[in-house]
Amino acid sequence: MGFEIDINEHLVAGENTLLVHVDNGYDPQVIPSQKADFFIYGGITRDVWLKKLPLTHLSNVRISTPAVSKKKASTAVAVQIHGLSQASSKDYHLRVSIQEPETGKTVLQKKISLQDQQSGSEILLDLGSLAKPHLWSTEDPYLYTCVVQYLEGEREIDQLETPFGYRWFHFEAHGAFYLNGERLLLRGTHRHEEHAGYGAAMPNSLHRKDMAQIKEMGANFVRLAHYPQDPEVYKACDELGLIVWDELPWCRGGIGDKTWMANSRRLLKEQILQNYNHPSICFWSLGNEIYWLPDFPGGGDSAKINPFIRELHALAHEIDPFRMTALRKYYPGSHLVDVFFPSIWSGWYAGVYTSYQQALEREQKKYPSFLHMEYGGSSHVGRHTETPITGSGMLDESKWAEVSNQVAIRNIAKEGDWTENYIVDLFDWHLGVSESLPGFAGNAQWAFKDFGTPLRPENAVPYLNQKGLVDRAGKPKDAYYVFKSYWSKEPFTYIESHTWKERSGPADKSRQVCVYSNCEEVELIHKGKSLGKKRRVYGKFPAHGLTWDVAFEEGENELIAKGFNKNHQPVSDAIVISYTFEQHGPPDQVRLNAKPLTNGNYQIEALMFDKKGNRVLDYENRMYFSADGSSNLLVNYGTPTRSQVLEMANGRAAIELVPAPGKTVIEARNQDFKGAYLTLQFTEAEVSKVQALLLRQPHEFDAANKTNITGPYQQVQKIEVPNDLTPQNKWVMFEGPVLENDLIAYRFYMDSRHRFDIYGKRVQDLVMDTVSWNYHDVMDWGSDILKVGNSLGIGSPAIWYQDSVYTLSESAQKTVEITDQTHDFANIRTTFIGLEVAGHRFDLIQDWSIKAGEAWCEIKLEVINGRLPEGMHFATGIVKHLETCHTHSHNRQFSAYTWGEQSFHHEKMGMAVVIPQHFQPDQVRDSDSHTFVMRNAATKAHYRFLAAWERDVIGGE
Repeated sequence: MGFEIDINEHLVAGENTLLVHVDNGYDPQVIPSQKADFFIYGGITRDVWLKKLPLTHLSNVRISTPAVSKKKASTAVAVQIHGLSQASSKDYHLRVSIQEPETGKTVLQKKISLQDQQSGSEILLDLGSLAKPHLWSTEDPYLYTCVVQYLEGEREIDQLETPFGYRWFHFEAHGAFYLNGERLLLRGTHRHEEHAGYGAAMPNSLHRKDMAQIKEMGANFVRLAHYPQDPEVYKACDELGLIVWDELPWCRGGIGDKTWMANSRRLLKEQILQNYNHPSICFWSLGNEIYWLPDFPGGGDSAKINPFIRELHALAHEIDPFRMTALRKYYPGSHLVDVFFPSIWSGWYAGVYTSYQQALEREQKKYPSFLHMEYGGSSHVGRHTETPITGSGMLDESKWAEVSNQVAIRNIAKEGDWTENYIVDLFDWHLGVSESLPGFAGNAQWAFKDFGTPLRPENAVPYLNQKGLVDRAGKPKDAYYVFKSYWSKEPFTYIESHTWKERSGPADKSRQVCVYSNCEEVELIHKGKSLGKKRRVYGKFPAHGLTWDVAFEEGENELIAKGFNKNHQPVSDAIVISYTFEQHGPPDQVRLNAKPLTNGNYQIEALMFDKKGNRVLDYENRMYFSADGSSNLLVNYGTPTRSQVLEMANGRAAIELVPAPGKTVIEARNQDFKGAYLTLQFTEAEVSKVQALLLRQPHEFDAANKTNITGPYQQVQKIEVPNDLTPQNKWVMFEGPVLENDLIAYRFYMDSRHRFDIYGKRVQDLVMDTVSWNYHDVMDWGSDILKVGNSLGIGSPAIWYQDSVYTLSESAQKTVEITDQTHDFANIRTTFIGLEVAGHRFDLIQDWSIKAGEAWCEIKLEVINGRLPEGMHFATGIVKHLETCHTHSHNRQFSAYTWGEQSFHHEKMGMAVVIPQHFQPDQVRDSDSHTFVMRNAATKAHYRFLAAWERDVIGGE
């Protein structure tokens, strides 16, 4: 949990050095237990901020909505105020306002005097009821804003803004879950806070990406396992519409002594208070598997545990009477909380997956408010079999529950093959049951993403829990598409499987091919011949009935799946499968090869062959990689291609290499195969990397006369843009994506001497330089690219005010910095302090984000500590190289684009912007640009833009 420390008494006049030190050493008095099945990371993994506050300031805004219906919603606000003087006059007031997001209109307000208030005390305000509130839901996550102001007369001294939402929920006894009076089947998953290459120290962009990917899959519910997570996660769930199960990190270890209980009690209180205002949170879970593997003598004794559970339950309801408490897999305390969920792992840790419905029906009758948390199993990416385990016959079908000690229990986890095929079938069966079971409240699959753990050294990827629907870097596995086929609304098709392109079998035997899709009808084409169309039957096992028997031919077999929906363009998926009729012999040799990747690195692939040179597709032993020389292997990421040690999948293992000039020898070995070698030699020109560059022209450059150009651009991480630039050079412009030096490049100019280059996906055998003139000799190029004044460059941010467009030009201070940068992602932030627009001054943050290989860039704009002045709106535009601008609305997105021959290169090009509909984009008249105003964006906005020349287009798209 986050915490704040008042350092005023420690500060001295002049410079002060602040050091933040953390200690995450072993301490059994602090939950979670070290016996938990996930890494407990050390170090500072979240943001650290230095807050400068007025002497009298506000804190701890807590918003309650005690009674909510479709007709009205009551609102109460609690806030603390610090630094009040005993002599405070009646001119000091507290004003609380509830505002609509679209217009900033105040819908509720209350103002009280602070004359008799004590410093540090909590002030409670009843704002009354709002008629016909716009309710927060998973489909429409509507957020109001609570603005709390500390005023001297009408002068604002301090202000806090907090988003919140109105909603209510309940369970039907032994039945369904209801949100806002309507049944909602909870379709969920679990999320651990970590990522390949970052551990738990994830930037906000990756937190947001995780939650967005969960939502895109079609989920409406997420359990945060097994601890409070980064504030950005709750913010994303509020905005995306994901119901949250927030969990106290009492995970295993049993109960401890008085010190342990005090720490756990304090943590629960802090967790609830800090996350109180999030409408996405509906459940406070008190723990998980709490009596497993006790850390203290007698720590697993329910006679000791149950009184503490009662205490935590009462504490949670005292602080927050409007949410429910919960518990997983502690049967002696199932009656002590509001919602209970037992352990049901049909088909993995016990029994077979066909017993799932029987288990749910039994538990639903037993517990009045029942949700099922955790089901699924592990899959090793790329491992497949022509004869997967079925849903019956291998193990005792009557078993369904996980037990604490798996050593003596027969289960698929130990005896199965960890193929993607089996897990696809398991999830397909489970979803068919949960989607159709009468009165079922819902469930959550375990877990969305593979994650690191200290407890699984013998897994296919050591120390990795591989139960994710996506790998540890977020790349979808086959199972991800099973969930999309049930839950997602965006049309798609997916042929099982893109990680199964080498197959074998007898010449006279056909193979079943499954297509996972949410389309009404799908057609499968094999080597140009249609195998027929099939109607999707929702829930029919397997694959909603979208299965075909395919008689593969020897050699390459192209499969194309076309999906059709009413009023939608067809969507398709295609793969090429190499098939052989010859049965391979025993493994004989490992062969290595190197393939270039789009990020500039190389993939080293180890393949197993028999003596005749046939691929050995059932070899699954471990492979160990090493490199000696100038280049480096990417290891310890816990992904299928960035792990130094991992089991082969269908006789294949791979690892990523970062090339460097010089010679490198790669070795792959294990106990059976003592070594296979590959020698690589790279030149300087071959090892250019994906990069984000912040470039600056040396200060000798004369901006007024465009002379004294001295030396190359300098690469820096952060720039304070000088204020001595002439006005015509204080503009912002974007160029890209374009192709340059074999890379898709995006270029961002702050003025004539400050630019960013962000290089994305490498494009083989294609080179072009998009700008043929001398940048520095032609500084009045704005007539073509960006007309000096009010015209907008491609996707450039702007302000619309009183029928005029204003670029972000004049500001007291302008800082540009790279805030996030990975091999495939970059985020550049511009901070405008004292931005001046038509006589108004305010502060603004602009984030510009790009992902390698994507054809778009994303702009995010947010006013710092406030909103745009009345009547102002964010805007963007497309320069008028082309007069005709087309607009289109689809799937809650508004797009505007041009295409044709432009004015200066006389080549065909296109430009586009894409704006979410909820910002109410509106095209306005402007002589220089196709300009689009976002009328419902007073505080923040985001949109995407792109540009392409005809010769940039690859594959005719």
